[in-house]
Amino acid sequence: MECCHHRHNPDYDSPENHDTFKLKKELETLKSEISLKNILEQNLKVFNNLSESPTYLNDCPLELYARLISTMESKYFLLRLESLNGSNTKIEFPFKKAIGDDKHSAKILINVNQN
Repeated sequence: MECCHHRHNPDYDSPENHDTFKLKKELETLKSEISLKNILEQNLKVFNNLSESPTYLNDCPLELYARLISTMESKYFLLRLESLNGSNTKIEFPFKKAIGDDKHSAKILINVNQN
């Protein structure tokens, strides 16, 4: 009967425990949002540095640049970012090499081979 011990504890379903759980969940959500914000800020800095570099500016075809911009502005891209934020995946910077589903998602988001 040890497995049911928590049901006999009068404090288990107390409002304080519920509030504590709710606060922990909110804290976890805030930490996740802050982490995503930091990653997006780092990415923005990288994109700004790339956009200011004449080497990369001349090497990037206008068609590719236009597709990158339209992809980043698309609703699907934002939904994908939100879903990644909602999932419990640990995203590190700099990013590891894309494999499997990540590689497939990248091909869908930005189809570089498109004519």
